[in-house]
Amino acid sequence: MSLKSKLIKGAVGATAVWAGAGYGAVQYTFGKMFAHWTPEKYTCRIRYNEVEDKYPRRGVHFFSGSNKLQGYVYGENNTKGLIIFSHGIFACHEDYLGPILEMVNRGWQVFAFDNTGTGDSEGKDSVGLVQGPLDLHAALCYIETAPEFAGMKKFLMGHSQGGYSVCAVLNFEHKLDGVVSLSGFTTPYDVTIEMGHDMYGKSIDAAIPFIKLELNKRFGIYSNLSAVEGINKFGGPVLIMHGEEDTYVRYDGAGLINHPTEIKNPNAVFKTIEGENSTHTGIFLSLEAFRIQEAVDLKLNALRSIYEVKENRDIPENELEKLYAEVDKEKASAGNTPMYEDIDAFLNKLI
Repeated sequence: MSLKSKLIKGAVGATAVWAGAGYGAVQYTFGKMFAHWTPEKYTCRIRYNEVEDKYPRRGVHFFSGSNKLQGYVYGENNTKGLIIFSHGIFACHEDYLGPILEMVNRGWQVFAFDNTGTGDSEGKDSVGLVQGPLDLHAALCYIETAPEFAGMKKFLMGHSQGGYSVCAVLNFEHKLDGVVSLSGFTTPYDVTIEMGHDMYGKSIDAAIPFIKLELNKRFGIYSNLSAVEGINKFGGPVLIMHGEEDTYVRYDGAGLINHPTEIKNPNAVFKTIEGENSTHTGIFLSLEAFRIQEAVDLKLNALRSIYEVKENRDIPENELEKLYAEVDKEKASAGNTPMYEDIDAFLNKLI
């Protein structure tokens, strides 16, 4: 089981078990789940220091509330249009360098940033799932006033929490030319309860009033900001993609792709990603890369067992260094070309 899955399982499980203790238990759970996130030092993913000679970037800053967020512009000389990229939970933008650089290679300029409480952005924690669209709203407000982006076609692209964010932000007033949502979900409430039911059954229902209360405390009127409502309000082109093997944001559950009758936008397009690598994060990888990363995960599972630790980052560093030294990172991070071709074709029609 991945670190992300373990964190969510632990957090949701704690809520179910401790619901009898009331609101304090939910506050504790949210605090653990949405703690400040820093990227893993050892990973099969591309890191910027490995490609900086080939892919220059320009750093930018903007504010989301009182927090200063760190962003970067990649492929600044590209002219097809600007893609604003929104990353997923338990990640920062650099964890998505693979898809970011894939789109740069296809002629797009990409604006990517770290959400509140992640990576190099300010924030004592990442607050919650709704923070994704709120940070994206702040990024769009910045972009719309920056002269270097004036006159450019502007598109959104995001995965998981980001796949939700790029649709939920459509509830705000922004002029956009198209949206690509990967593995996105309907609302934070829907996906939280779904994960709780999958892992712990109906016992999670005892915590529902406290979860709603905490969401409302953190986000007020935006506490259950809806991606479906955003898509319908936008009315423009939206590509909704989801892997059929995704059990993290369930393909047959809270995933946006499972709600076509609720999505009234006539310009919404639904695309199922098929195959062995059509898991939540596997969709970005070639089949060979997916299998390499699966093999690495099995070795990490064994090391966590040997050293009796719960997280990969708690495995002794010498063991992690040795493991990843054996990984061919170029092969392990190779992209899912058919998926990127579908995205590129969708966007090309809009310029």
